[in-house]
Amino acid sequence: MLYLSGSLGYTSIPELMGLILIFILILALAYFVTRWLGKNGYNLQKNRNIEIIETFRLNQNNAIYIVKIANKIAALGVSKERIEYLMELDEDEVEIVENQSSSTAMLFQEILKKHQDKRKE
Repeated sequence: MLYLSGSLGYTSIPELMGLILIFILILALAYFVTRWLGKNGYNLQKNRNIEIIETFRLNQNNAIYIVKIANKIAALGVSKERIEYLMELDEDEVEIVENQSSSTAMLFQEILKKHQDKRKE
């Protein structure tokens, strides 16, 4: 049996290979558990009555949020130090986009296509 001498404290190559294998298994397990949690939409908070409809950044530290809480829609001013109620909005005044992530993806695809068309010219 081959022995290693060094500062690691491991005495044989099979022991070192076993530790490397265990490390790789832990990394693989962490990867697959993370993917499973992402696909299943696992979320620690299951909010059914609170929804952020839109966010508008004024600068790095301040933003305006349009929030739906139960059946009411409100505008909130948010900064690092505080959250302030600005006003209540009527539901017919607010345009609610159901699937905002897909509309953002479509916008990105349109911009990318325009950029690619410009490069071809």
